[in-house]
Amino acid sequence: MPTLLKLLEDYVDKYLEIFVKSYNECIKSCKRCKESKCVERALEDARLEAKNELVRSIYGFCGKVDLARKLVDEAINGLRMLGYEVLVVDARLRSRGVFGSSSGMLATVFEVGISWDHVIDLPFIPGSSVKGAMRSTALLFCARLEKNRRIECVRNVLELFGFIEHPPRDVREDLARVSGVSEVEVEDLLRSVRVGAGSLIVGDAYPIECPNKGILEPTVITPHYRDAEDEYGAMPTPILHLVVRKDAKFRFYVAMGSKAINVADRLCRLLGLKTSPRSFVASILVASLQNGLGARTARGYGVFEVEQFAVKRR
Repeated sequence: MPTLLKLLEDYVDKYLEIFVKSYNECIKSCKRCKESKCVERALEDARLEAKNELVRSIYGFCGKVDLARKLVDEAINGLRMLGYEVLVVDARLRSRGVFGSSSGMLATVFEVGISWDHVIDLPFIPGSSVKGAMRSTALLFCARLEKNRRIECVRNVLELFGFIEHPPRDVREDLARVSGVSEVEVEDLLRSVRVGAGSLIVGDAYPIECPNKGILEPTVITPHYRDAEDEYGAMPTPILHLVVRKDAKFRFYVAMGSKAINVADRLCRLLGLKTSPRSFVASILVASLQNGLGARTARGYGVFEVEQFAVKRR
């Protein structure tokens, strides 16, 4: 099976071949047509035909799953040797997955991308995305507390899971909405908390088992209001793109050092939970996977079912 990079190179060659053919046919068949009209038609023909050819080539694509498993296990063993406790979760996609929809070379072809590792030729879920989902889940716990304890809870969540420095206004508003604190209180928190990566380490998740028909499959979304100001301007435009196939199995891992354990312990006490810090972090990860990761979770995408869980110590 060729690599994704090779398939994309073939896509470019096919695109150019179809463009030249379509343009020449347009010029010959329509003497009165403007050159720009023929260029526009040829570009559309090339885009559609080359894209469909790429989709057909993707079927059965599975990459180097065995190498991905070894890569993740080596990272886990390395963290253990450094003294971290590592929570390892194997989970299977129970719906399609869209991870990294605005990134990767596939975004230039399909308008919707996928986070892709070109060394082992597989999609992956960035650890930053998993950590962000876990942070949002933890903040929902904070929102249930009374005001003073709620602010202290949010402070510890940001210390554990991290947060971007100098976030734009819409990100600050989202943090306030999820956590149940005011925007002014969010501003004060961000000034007083040392934001950054946080004390918890969340690694990139990789597929460790591939569905029989391959790791990817095509689907279509149909935006109606791309540039429309009202219903009269709605123009349904089908967009073909690729998603991670249902039943792909991923391995997730989260590493906790002494600082992360202490912060998680404070959170447990604030929330009145009679559980260990490790169990608390594990429950946050599991809940995040069950709620869905990546794009379109509100439509049921990115939902995982946990199949195996382990805590690995040195």
